[in-house]
Amino acid sequence: TNYNQYIPAPNTNSPQGNYVGAPLTTNNYNQYDARVDHSFSQSDNMFVRYLESDWSIYNFGLLPYSGSQFPLNGKNAVAQETHIFSPTLVNTLKLGFSRAFTEPANQTSSTDLAKQIGFLNTEVSPLDYSLPRFNLAGFTQMGHSQQTFHQWTNTYVLSDTLILMKGRHNVSMGGDIRVNRSPQFTTNGTNGRLVMNGGVTGYSLADYLL
Repeated sequence: TNYNQYIPAPNTNSPQGNYVGAPLTTNNYNQYDARVDHSFSQSDNMFVRYLESDWSIYNFGLLPYSGSQFPLNGKNAVAQETHIFSPTLVNTLKLGFSRAFTEPANQTSSTDLAKQIGFLNTEVSPLDYSLPRFNLAGFTQMGHSQQTFHQWTNTYVLSDTLILMKGRHNVSMGGDIRVNRSPQFTTNGTNGRLVMNGGVTGYSLADYLL
């Protein structure tokens, strides 16, 4: 019955259910961009650029700790140096890095709610400090107990291009090296679940009250 504190009183007497409402959804997007250009000499120029974007969607739930969040963050940095060896020979060297990060997750608490309601012998990740899923057969599901997904996509780039101009002909040659890394992990609902299907008394609510 420790779960009772997270079951709010009905706010409607509608035959379709005990709760009605329009939970808030927030959608915030911020982007930052900076660039610096520098000329070492008439034949040697360089620029550095950095871009970062933060996008966060938060869906509040009608019931306690039933919301979800969808952050999506990106970063990009590049440095490019252009050197003019002669009027007919130009070289461009570029270094780049980009990262995309996504972390869809449940609405969480600052403490382990599974432990608070009495779950034993569990090792709950802080990423799963949400209210455990509670299934009463014939009633609306409460709480969360589902897989959360976290992934980074990192790309490292080194490229060089040499351009030779000869009469009416232009010759371009160079190389491009890219390294991609995409670490990821999931928590797979470490906060547990409660399921009452009426297997003891024949009525799920009576099973819970036992």
